Amino acid sequence: MRAGSAPYPGPAADQTVSELQRRVEKLVKINAALMQRVERSMDQQANAFSLFQTAISLEAQVRVRTEELKSALNRLERANDDLTGARDAAERANRFKYLFGGAMRQSGILAAAGLYGLEHNVDRLRDDNANAARLASGLADLGLSITPPESNMVFCDPPQGMDSAAFSAVLTKHGVRASTVGARVRMVTHLGVSRDDVDAAITAVKKAVRR
Repeated sequence: MRAGSAPYPGPAADQTVSELQRRVEKLVKINAALMQRVERSMDQQANAFSLFQTAISLEAQVRVRTEELKSALNRLERANDDLTGARDAAERANRFKYLFGGAMRQSGILAAAGLYGLEHNVDRLRDDNANAARLASGLADLGLSITPPESNMVFCDPPQGMDSAAFSAVLTKHGVRASTVGARVRMVTHLGVSRDDVDAAITAVKKAVRR
């Protein structure tokens, strides 16, 4: 042994050092295990937080989408109302189109006749109206239900037991031309119909009703 050096502690000291090293290694392992648990716990908390954040975000998105859907449905309902109104207006317009002859082919020819009538026969329209009133009165005397004429058109219901088509066919056989308008019959006075023709038509209707 050299002079001034520390004395050798012996085998007991070596054993103590080894024991301390094992304890340190064990503590290191325990610390590593604890850190892993802490990290996993932090991950789980982060996942839970993310889950709640997603739920909150989805709830907000669902609320927004719901409001957008409600708004779209309201707009669709208003559009449907507009379409319904437009359809009703179109049906009325279509009816007026037929009333004014807009659905007729070659309506220019009829327009020419109309222009001629406006230029030459306006004053005699009162004759057509008077003949229509005479015809309506005669039909009413026969027991037919009529609509008081406002122009040169006379509308009446067919007699009991006969529809408008059958009544019109019978009138045609008796020399009276009448058109059907739904369940009713229409007769028209014009330039080619005189007062005598009206009386003849009333007589023909009387035969048709009492046949």
